[in-house]
Amino acid sequence: MDLSDLISVPAIMPALKANSKKQLLQLLSE
Repeated sequence: MDLSDLISVPAIMPALKANSKKQLLQLLSE
């Protein structure tokens, strides 16, 4: 997912942010 995608859909930002955070943490923890 791209940052521009997050910015272009502010209505679902919270959900995307939560998913992105989880994915980032998973990638970093590998």
